[in-house]
Amino acid sequence: ESRLASLHSEIARMSHDVGGAIVESSATEGLLVATDPRLADESGDSMSPEDCIVRLGQLLCRWAVQQEPPLSLRVGAHSGNVSMMTLPNGSQAFYGEAVFQAKRLAQSAPNDCCVHILKSTKGKLNVLERLPFTLSKGNESYYLEPSSLMPEEAPLSVGHEVSPDSSEVCTPEFRNMLIEHGIDISLFGKGQARTLDEFYRNVVVQKKSYLIGHYRPRKLERHMELVHISLQAVGKNGQYFELRLESEIMQ
Repeated sequence: ESRLASLHSEIARMSHDVGGAIVESSATEGLLVATDPRLADESGDSMSPEDCIVRLGQLLCRWAVQQEPPLSLRVGAHSGNVSMMTLPNGSQAFYGEAVFQAKRLAQSAPNDCCVHILKSTKGKLNVLERLPFTLSKGNESYYLEPSSLMPEEAPLSVGHEVSPDSSEVCTPEFRNMLIEHGIDISLFGKGQARTLDEFYRNVVVQKKSYLIGHYRPRKLERHMELVHISLQAVGKNGQYFELRLESEIMQ
């Protein structure tokens, strides 16, 4: 009961940060609506409403996996029309495309502690468009792990940060993150393997690859971006076109 109470408190706090409101709430499920979502981005880039709701969902999932034991949380995020009606008892009820899709996505989420979205939502992302989403089996939706970071971000586990002027020597936070995900750090530097400091420089300092953490089971995947091409054009009628080509290799 105390864990659920903590979850509800955290949801209320985070929803306030994006200008959202909890409109439906029970012990184990709820609905958060943000009519004008806002969330600051350190890079200064403009975050779309879709960026805000996806980031909010990811932050909630990050909080859930940090609990001991982790909380099983499933999040569906969608943007669209939301309508409200007043029921005979005076309470308010919300309905519409965004409500229906968000609930459906939460219920059909492939994993615990992930943010489940449709292709249409992913296409509207601005700041978060380069996050490493995973395509669902039905090829109709994507889901985002709590520890997923953009390639230019330091690939640390939830709750750990590295200042921009960190030295090129592996930090205790990075080392602990590897251990938390089941990596045997004693194997670094043996034979032809890189040392731990070399691996840290490759991932964090030089950003030649990035890590994606999974919590069930706990493991790390290392991704290296081989190709990233973005072609942009404007048609005669003013319509905007963009072609993105990306290629990654996973280890």
